[in-house]
Amino acid sequence: ACYKLEEQASGRHNANLLHPDWQDDESGVELSRDDDGKVRLRHGRVDVEIESHRLDILHSLLLEHSPDHAAQTNTRVYNSLLRYETLSKFDQGTQGSLPERVFDVLRQEFGVEHECFASPFNVTSRSFNSVFPDVDRFFGSRGSFFDFWPDTGSYEANPPFDHGSVAAMFQHLNAILSSAEERARQDRGDGLGLPLLFITTTPFVPSDLLCK
Repeated sequence: ACYKLEEQASGRHNANLLHPDWQDDESGVELSRDDDGKVRLRHGRVDVEIESHRLDILHSLLLEHSPDHAAQTNTRVYNSLLRYETLSKFDQGTQGSLPERVFDVLRQEFGVEHECFASPFNVTSRSFNSVFPDVDRFFGSRGSFFDFWPDTGSYEANPPFDHGSVAAMFQHLNAILSSAEERARQDRGDGLGLPLLFITTTPFVPSDLLCK
């Protein structure tokens, strides 16, 4: 419900945002750099901070996925970062990030090129799902994982570590695999399509999902 209200509010904001070809210097977002390598983005009296190297990564992602919005980078970063900082004040869940060297192994050994639970601020891959696609899509988000239905490929899934999120992830994984198998059966007749793999990271598996 909280996520839905956020999406509705963002939709109203975007509907009133300047003209179609607006640029950063028209949005009211101001950028300044600190001596410690951090970048401060401010709009009115509200400011957010981000590491300079992460801002560079976000700029690269935006150029790759939304080159027509290159002149709006600072504002797009501000909108997305403020959304996550607002969420963090109310969300008490936890999530463990995998070290980059683990992602290197997943890419090299399993062909993983997509993260199912990420944000523009912690993503390691160039493709990901996130909870706020309305502001994250400019950086490559493919929407909510629970609206994601791949047929093939290798994916990493690391959900928030609360029972509801972990259970929902496994249920959706089962639905994706079953749907892909059914589509392969309809297309080929034998149910054997291209490989589809999910590598999950969780501290537990809900007891009601364990095999009896």
